Amino acid sequence: MKITKFFAYGILMTGMFLAQGAASAADIMCETFANNHMNVSDATVTACIDAGVGNIGQGNQANDDFLNQLPSGHGYNTIGYQTFTQTGLNGTFTIDSSQWNTYADLFVGFKFGTGNQPDEWFIYQLNDLVSSGSWEFVDVYGKGNGLSHVSLYGRGDDGGGGGGGGGNVPEPGSLALLGLGLAALGSRLRKSRTA
Repeated sequence: MKITKFFAYGILMTGMFLAQGAASAADIMCETFANNHMNVSDATVTACIDAGVGNIGQGNQANDDFLNQLPSGHGYNTIGYQTFTQTGLNGTFTIDSSQWNTYADLFVGFKFGTGNQPDEWFIYQLNDLVSSGSWEFVDVYGKGNGLSHVSLYGRGDDGGGGGGGGGNVPEPGSLALLGLGLAALGSRLRKSRTA
């Protein structure tokens, strides 16, 4: 009976640690505070990849200022325009989730009309299997007409396994917390057996 009680206690404590780690989502800023910039939750994106002035998402590298600056053989493919909403300087986006079956990594690009004030476009890498999220634009210069379009880029062949190449693998931090919880449980079990 004692062992079952302690086992349940250890599982509960481990679950609480994991839930605390998952609940601490933070915004990832793209790209610099001094210019126009964006914020997207780290529950949605992994990192800000790049930002700049000009245009993105035109379907070919010659008209896409993000792709045009990359070295040859960069591996990015343009997928096309995606759905978005906007209310003031905030909104949502939705991508074609079937693209996770084709690409290992997906990147969402936001193009704003800013009167050529930096920055006008922003590229974020999506977390594995994410197909929608919220965004916030910080209009430092107070010019422009808001979000023009949302573009999607893919890179790397997924290999047919679905998902972004490991979407079901726990994060290292979660594994560490799980390990601590199990170690505490083992320590409690050893103490209860010797008592």
